[in-house]
Amino acid sequence: MLKKKLAVGEHKAKVGTCLHLFFLNSLLMNFQVGDRVRFLHQKGEGVVSKIIDDIKVLVSVDGFDFPYLKDDLVKIDSEIDEKIDFISENVINEKHRGSAKPKKKAKKKHKQGPREIDLHIHQVLDDYKGMSNSEIVNVQLNHFEKELNKAILNREQKIVFIHGVGEGVLKHALQQLLSHYDNVVFYDASYSKYGFGATEVAIK
Repeated sequence: MLKKKLAVGEHKAKVGTCLHLFFLNSLLMNFQVGDRVRFLHQKGEGVVSKIIDDIKVLVSVDGFDFPYLKDDLVKIDSEIDEKIDFISENVINEKHRGSAKPKKKAKKKHKQGPREIDLHIHQVLDDYKGMSNSEIVNVQLNHFEKELNKAILNREQKIVFIHGVGEGVLKHALQQLLSHYDNVVFYDASYSKYGFGATEVAIK
């Protein structure tokens, strides 16, 4: 009988915790333009500049607007800051635990040199007609961040992003994003191979 009561009590506690986290998550994801937000999976913060749809918003970081999933952001609120940190740590720990398996595959890739990701828009999208320059840059940065996070999870040692020369807008924007990661070092890739059109990222 005592065991049954304990089991019921533990079940209620788990349900209560889940409901509490669900309520907290709903509160933090109710974004409005002007809200300060923190990134769950990387270091740094920004300000919501536009609501794109039910799952995405634009976040202004150092003068640049980047698209983010609402699930990857938390609203900054001093009253619940400790709870945000708790949730963030658990999300990051789960990602690290899930990234241990691909270690052997990553080693094979390292022998062949770092993986190359071409960010030129025709390599990212089949059809980009009618898109503005800012929309194109946002698509390129979204692709860049997805590939960088994949490299981190797969424990790749290095990865090269080919962004071209142009006016340097894309290069500056991705280096601004990279500066918010505390586990990477970035620098100009081999000049003899890429000229000034690529950035190499070393993952610690």
